[in-house]
Parts: sequence; structure tokens; C-alpha cells
Amino acid sequence: MSVSIGRVGKQKSMYGVIICTDQYAGNFERQMTAYCTGRVGHCDVGDELIPLFMEDFKLEEQDNEQDPFWDCLRYISDDDGCARPTSIYDNNDHYNSVIIFFDAPPTKEQVNIIKQRAAAYSTDERIEVPWYVKERTIKIKKVFAIEIKTVVSKYKPV
Repeated sequence: MSVSIGRVGKQKSMYGVIICTDQYAGNFERQMTAYCTGRVGHCDVGDELIPLFMEDFKLEEQDNEQDPFWDCLRYISDDDGCARPTSIYDNNDHYNSVIIFFDAPPTKEQVNIIKQRAAAYSTDERIEVPWYVKERTIKIKKVFAIEIKTVVSKYKPV
């Protein structure tokens, strides 16, 4: 028996914005994403940063047309089933990069917002930096968007 989840061999795309830093991103990727987009995964890590995003964008509530990241991020489940809009990413830099997932190509405005907020993340005095982050200042090397292509295949149980 096989289960088809789409037309076999058909490519599907999703997109990402990559934030390349000078530190291991596994120490802060969920918090940085919450600060940049106002979104957290099902684990709620970074939840305390959502009010800062809303304050900075003068939003009374999320998920409306004034919210620059309304209805556009893709949540990917990790090995434990926790869906998140972000992950660490190895951009040939030993996982010093953060990727934020999108359903459609991010707009220039969204990329610019992420670029500006990522740079401000480590200097915003309203944020308490966790003890395990090496330095208060995380240097942002570059921010760019990518397309991620996947191929639908058949699942054949063994």
C-alpha cells in the first residue's frame, strides 16, 4: 500500500528569510523571530517579546491587515511535533543563521523589517538576554530571502 500526498514528482515551494549572525543561532532563534515578526511556535518560546512587536507597530491585536506578518509565515514541525515559524540554519556557518519560513515570497517590506529588527534585537534594552548567549551584541552579517523547493514523493511503509 502507498499513500500519495500530492502529484508525485511535483515540486512545491516555500520560502525563507535567512539572518546570518556571528553566534550559534540555537541560543536565540525563537526569541529573535518573535521580536522580528511577533510570532512564536507552539512551544511559546519568545512569547514575552510579542508585546514589544505590537507596541513598535502600534497594533492593538495581531492577525489583521495592519500586521506586516499576518497570515504569511509557515510553521514547520520539529522532531517532537512542535510547530515553529523558525529554525536554525547552516549557511556554511556552523548554524550561526536563523531562518524564518514563509508560505509565499516575502515582500521587500517584510525582509527590511526583519533586517532592521534583527539588528535591533541585541541592543533593545527592553529585552532580557538569556545567560547562555555569549555576548549582548549579536552581529548581523546579512539578511536575504530564499526559495525552498521540495518534491512530493510516495510514502511506502516497510
